[in-house]
Amino acid sequence: MTDDEATAWQAYQEERRQRSEKRAAEEREYHIRHSLETLAKYGHPAPGDVEKLKAEHEALKAAHQEAQAELAAARLVVDQDWQVEQIGELTQGLRDRDARDKFYELAREAKANPRALGMLWKLAEHTSETDEPDVKALQTALERLKDEADYCFEQPELATPEARESKPAAIASGGDGPRFVYSGGQWRSNGHAPP
Repeated sequence: MTDDEATAWQAYQEERRQRSEKRAAEEREYHIRHSLETLAKYGHPAPGDVEKLKAEHEALKAAHQEAQAELAAARLVVDQDWQVEQIGELTQGLRDRDARDKFYELAREAKANPRALGMLWKLAEHTSETDEPDVKALQTALERLKDEADYCFEQPELATPEARESKPAAIASGGDGPRFVYSGGQWRSNGHAPP
């Protein structure tokens, strides 16, 4: 393409662009005019009322922003209350855990059955009021449980049959000696009749 042809082509493209812009502007004017006529036909604001509508829009926008700010402040207050409640629950949970651990330690020292520790803790019905476990209160509860739930603690050794063979137990005296004697793994009479 020569310079003259290129210049002619650019001029042609510029002319097409200008015609297209002119046609678009005419269409916009037509649509605006038609829209305004339709609005006027149904009693809606005239073009002169646009400034009034803009002012109302700005007022409503400001009111909306103020309402959003109040809502955010209310949410913050609610969130703070919820957070304080959550912190209180978590703190109490930690206190209870520490007290339970100390109770388990004291119960093991008191020779409690390891499988009964959870039940003993429930029976103790202890709630912690401070961050550090109250050892005296835990020991008091443990002493109470030794009487109430003695089956949860190791019992003293009972005499076994072998131990009883060495010295007779359960003697019923019938005058001149024991009536029954435990020997050889069974109870035997020594031949004395009851009085």
